[in-house]
Amino acid sequence: MEKIAILAAALLGEAFAIGGAVVIALSVTRGIYEPLTLEHKKGLLAYIAFHTFEKGDYFLPEKRGIALVDDYIKANPELRGINGKKILQVLETYHGILVERARKIHSFSHLTLQEYFTARYIVDNEQEGTISQLMPYVIDERWREVVKLTAGMLNDATVFFEQYLVMVDLSPK
Repeated sequence: MEKIAILAAALLGEAFAIGGAVVIALSVTRGIYEPLTLEHKKGLLAYIAFHTFEKGDYFLPEKRGIALVDDYIKANPELRGINGKKILQVLETYHGILVERARKIHSFSHLTLQEYFTARYIVDNEQEGTISQLMPYVIDERWREVVKLTAGMLNDATVFFEQYLVMVDLSPK
């Protein structure tokens, strides 16, 4: 999980440590979307990842991607006025986390990044019941990495594992 977090940080232009040395990945997007902080970028990618992964979508039509960005912007008043289409393009062009696979069809550049950001969304929104939302999927093979990443990201995974054990016990053998 730590390697995925370092990769995501590097792609987003965040400073991170490797072997005790601090590396600063330069943000080439300064000025393009100044109000979108690093935390907003992470939150936005997590929002997109969760809402696509939950539906089983690995490919994201551009209109749906823009709609998800716009939904995130509406939920964060300090971001009002930012163009959803431009944000989608910037995330693709400058960060490489999202890519255009075909004309107006986007996806995460690697499934691992979509799984990581899905888990990040679940952990960041734990107070809204996302852990309980995850539980029906714990026996679903497609969600295996998200479940493991989520467990690893939680500060206190007690409730997670209590719910997890109940779901595993209830699952058909």
